[in-house]
Amino acid sequence: MDEVTGPAPTSLSDSMRRDFAVVIPAFDEAPVIPDLIRELRATFEAHGLAGEVILVDDGSGDGTAEVAHEEADGWEPLVVLRHRLNLGKTEAMVTAAAHTDRTYVVLFDADLQHGTEEIPRTTRWRCPPFTTASRGGSSGSRSPT
Repeated sequence: MDEVTGPAPTSLSDSMRRDFAVVIPAFDEAPVIPDLIRELRATFEAHGLAGEVILVDDGSGDGTAEVAHEEADGWEPLVVLRHRLNLGKTEAMVTAAAHTDRTYVVLFDADLQHGTEEIPRTTRWRCPPFTTASRGGSSGSRSPT
């Protein structure tokens, strides 16, 4: 068994800084969207990231998509997609993954249960097609079925 000695370094190649999409399924998350976008923007700026952020409003009734558009205020990495009806988290992830041409997908929860600072760490892992981030540093990969 390999010994874990601490968090992975966050130095990233140019390719790693841009060839990923952060996929964010969201259902009735309007109250947290301003914090989410603020933290994502700060992380992207701090690490020089140029990937995409794809937020999928999964049929929310609280204006999640509208708040995201308003908070984005022209921030180019953010794409907001919307399901008319709630189709579930998996369908939201599939919608986002189908919308991107990036090689790597980082799954991220809208409720900020994970820190956005995990995003640069997960882009270092070459575990296509899906990589999950965790505030505690443990992660895994998932393949579509």
